[in-house]
Amino acid sequence: MIYSPPKQYKGIYKLGLCFTDYKMHPITCKFVKKLLKIDSYFRAHSDKLWKTLPDNKSHKWVSFIRFNTSDTNAYLDVTIQSTPCSPILSVYDHNKIKRTIDYITKFSSCINIITLKNVWQTGTKMGINWCIIQTKVFKTIIELDECIIDDEYEDTPLK
Repeated sequence: MIYSPPKQYKGIYKLGLCFTDYKMHPITCKFVKKLLKIDSYFRAHSDKLWKTLPDNKSHKWVSFIRFNTSDTNAYLDVTIQSTPCSPILSVYDHNKIKRTIDYITKFSSCINIITLKNVWQTGTKMGINWCIIQTKVFKTIIELDECIIDDEYEDTPLK
């Protein structure tokens, strides 16, 4: 689910994803566990990265995935590729029709292709940055811009 629609923060476009009740969905749970393994691997090896920097005395690894207090929802912020003027993201609706980035709204469901972009470091913090390449958005029912009802009067609407 999209918990935070695309927005610009310090010149970088971001999108917030939420895996609601992730433990209840086997595929989603497996995906979140794999993300945690990736985070653990980089956290365990971050000392080697810090040693390549001039000031490596105090540092903190910032996990890219976080959880609510009851550990039912997992949150992941992803970067959207962009030019200096606008974000670049392939957005499709539930019928695979190409849409603009404005089609992405809060609380919509989505299926995404993401990729590991880089390891970032600023000051005393370091972490991993994920980039979203493509998304298929399933808008919330109250926001559908088209009729999805399939009925017997499709071909003869005057009956």
